[in-house]
Amino acid sequence: MFINEIVLSNNSLKNEIEELVSLCKELEDDNTFIFYDGLDDEIITDWEKNNGVKIPETYKDWLKFSNGAIINGNTATFYDIDKIIINAPIKPEEFVVIGTLIGDGQFLCFSKITGEFVWFDHGDEERYSDFRQILNIIMDIL
Repeated sequence: MFINEIVLSNNSLKNEIEELVSLCKELEDDNTFIFYDGLDDEIITDWEKNNGVKIPETYKDWLKFSNGAIINGNTATFYDIDKIIINAPIKPEEFVVIGTLIGDGQFLCFSKITGEFVWFDHGDEERYSDFRQILNIIMDIL
């Protein structure tokens, strides 16, 4: 796995990303880990304008590192920016689905209103103010 140090140099998630990638390298022989190339600011800004949705800052930093990822098979999947579900029919219109956790119907979203992240787990929900908290959960699972 290659980490673009230029992308990480000004990234608020630098420490978490480096820790996650290190952990993934340790587990790589027996598991699937894919981090797709990140996006530049212009693509993210264009997506926000075209969709009328403001992406939370820490998630923008994740997208600059990786535009889509598969972590440990189905432990966590983050959608490519073009696959993000803006108005998911299974959730209130407030939420934007950015991926899944655990891979059995547990969606990860962010609120268009508050910018907080929400993990929907079969009717239950956990709220987080920052994407780094999501990365820490994933590392704990791994």
